[in-house]
Amino acid sequence: MANVELIHVTKKYGETAAVSDLSLSIAQGELVALLGPSGCGKTTTLQMLAGFTELTSGDILVNGKSIKNVPPHKRNIGVVFQSYALFPHLSVFDNVAFGLRMRNMNQVDIGAKVKRALDNVQLSALEDRYPKQMSGGQQQRVALARALVIEPEVLLLDEPLSNLDANLREQMRFEIREIQKRVGITTVFVTHDQSEAMAVADRLVVMSNGGIRQVGTARDIYQSPIDLFVTQFIGHANILNGKVLSSQNNITQVQLSTGDVVQMHNQHGFDANQPVVLALRPELLTITHQPVFGNNQLQGEIDRVN
Repeated sequence: MANVELIHVTKKYGETAAVSDLSLSIAQGELVALLGPSGCGKTTTLQMLAGFTELTSGDILVNGKSIKNVPPHKRNIGVVFQSYALFPHLSVFDNVAFGLRMRNMNQVDIGAKVKRALDNVQLSALEDRYPKQMSGGQQQRVALARALVIEPEVLLLDEPLSNLDANLREQMRFEIREIQKRVGITTVFVTHDQSEAMAVADRLVVMSNGGIRQVGTARDIYQSPIDLFVTQFIGHANILNGKVLSSQNNITQVQLSTGDVVQMHNQHGFDANQPVVLALRPELLTITHQPVFGNNQLQGEIDRVN
């Protein structure tokens, strides 16, 4: 296991910054998900960790040692690609053994390590099969075993479930999490799927425009998003604009653009007439048939029921 630290990491292509001044610490044994829309910089960050993309500036430390000038094949890092990248002409055993053979390990040790890796992903009985004879989920587990067999300090997963159907994705996200916990390896998981990230990660790193918007547990980010982007990207919310009427004793009164007035408990004071945005999570709303609308009750019309 290893701790990982990204320090003011930047990657530019010409004048365009794919990743800009990104700093992040990842603890030993932690699974962190880099989450964000396409083009936010999450895959570029993963590629810099793997050594496939050179940093423009900044540094990456693993267990306190810089790896920014270490070539990919000399970093003790395992990578699972979106496409799995299995060798179609090699059996499951030989696919998993490939990295060990590149390290000139003797055949006896290779056999023992491959068996242990396949046991970890519950594929011991399929070591003689070829990728084309396996399901997508099984191929995914072979790719995971191949990454783990070299006993890396860090495991990188690049959109590992995007090629699976919905039911298999849900199953595999929990399998990956169980394997990661069992092995205890520090893991960075890249995805654009918020439900996937929330299901597997110890912490989420929400990214946008090459930088970090918020870091925290799924619960913390969902319940206390730092800005409107995070609010709308994580979960669903009804967004209402308004302005502050008064704010004192942790109670803030807000007049909405609809003309309704609501009050909320808030530890941060607001100035009178300050514009605000209210994000209402749908599971926190209650539908009532009461004809009289009092405190924090808004009248509305149902457009659609899913």
